[in-house]
Amino acid sequence: MIENLYYFEKIKYLFSVEKDSSKFKVYGVNNANLLFEVNAHKGSILAVEHLSDQNLIATSSNDLTINFWDASSFNLKQILSVPEIQLCIRYANWKSANSQLFYTGGSDSIIHIYDAATLKERGTISGWNPFYRNDSQQFGHNSPIGDILPIDAQQTLVTAGYDGNICLWDSITHLPKKELKGHSKGVYSLEWCDWSQMNQCLISAGLDHEAFIWNTYVKEKIFLLRGHNHPLVGVKCLPDTPQIVTADIAGMVKVWDVRNFLCMQTFNVPAEEVNAFCLTYSTNAGQAMKKRIVCASKKLAFYEYD
Repeated sequence: MIENLYYFEKIKYLFSVEKDSSKFKVYGVNNANLLFEVNAHKGSILAVEHLSDQNLIATSSNDLTINFWDASSFNLKQILSVPEIQLCIRYANWKSANSQLFYTGGSDSIIHIYDAATLKERGTISGWNPFYRNDSQQFGHNSPIGDILPIDAQQTLVTAGYDGNICLWDSITHLPKKELKGHSKGVYSLEWCDWSQMNQCLISAGLDHEAFIWNTYVKEKIFLLRGHNHPLVGVKCLPDTPQIVTADIAGMVKVWDVRNFLCMQTFNVPAEEVNAFCLTYSTNAGQAMKKRIVCASKKLAFYEYD
């Protein structure tokens, strides 16, 4: 069973990781041919990310390491030991601060900050301290981290946790800015939609059956995308379009229009369970590439879109 699926546009590869597997697989995006199968860790792989400006692939595992691979040859370049299991990795090229960092989110609710050029740790954004008295002065997560999202245009780092909280942090100081509360269950998928100045919004999804739409300047959600009957596996935006895609574990996929938040299309993946999905695309107008919604269950299912 495929547990995680990623598409990295700069290298035009699909990456899949199967449940409890120490390997990752790399597929060509147009013909879906298996190109590489890399035995990456001693333990199970939990997350994969592309450090695009360094041409590195980062993989985290429950063996308490993050491994870095050349994104062309997939030769191992470096191994980084970590104090706790890191459940997610996210690269950020902060043009506003002229810094290239990557962030990892742990099972201990702490977010680690690394310099992408040196692969050295810069610091941490600490989570909830259980020894503090229970008041409103604390900021952060009191659960494992579900997802991390940099929004360069707003100089904001967004983190989501299995506690249902979404936290906004300043991208330069990494000090807290705001908390977004509304989810009753864990959140593990964040997406930023900036189709136009009028249609900028943060979207979050997780164990709740709805995707939440947020204006990052307001604490309350502005809309719910309803229509799924099961926990969501993620939310994605189609670049350069007003379309949002959501999918749930039962295989229902919905395409929404961000301008009016109406559902434009629904289809079902014929699988017992869908664990992940991604969108393939190219923002380079000169490249002919098939645009697809790719869903992961026991195998990959490809659906073309316009």
